Amino acid sequence: MTDQSVGAIIWTHYGYKYALGFADGVYGIYEKETWQSGPVATFPGNDQGWEAALAQFEACEPRGWVTVLES
Repeated sequence: MTDQSVGAIIWTHYGYKYALGFADGVYGIYEKETWQSGPVATFPGNDQGWEAALAQFEACEPRGWVTVLES
């Protein structure tokens, strides 16, 4: 993974290893320990992208441990 400049991230979910957020018009899955390096996966910033991002995020969490963040 290359270093990427990441805009302000709106975090939506945290898991055991990953976090899910929205920045720069896309949804992204980030490794919690290295989130500053940018997302490990990105999805379009539309309804279909959100559904795909959330499904992938939940699938990659080792124990299905997910916390929904509320604003």
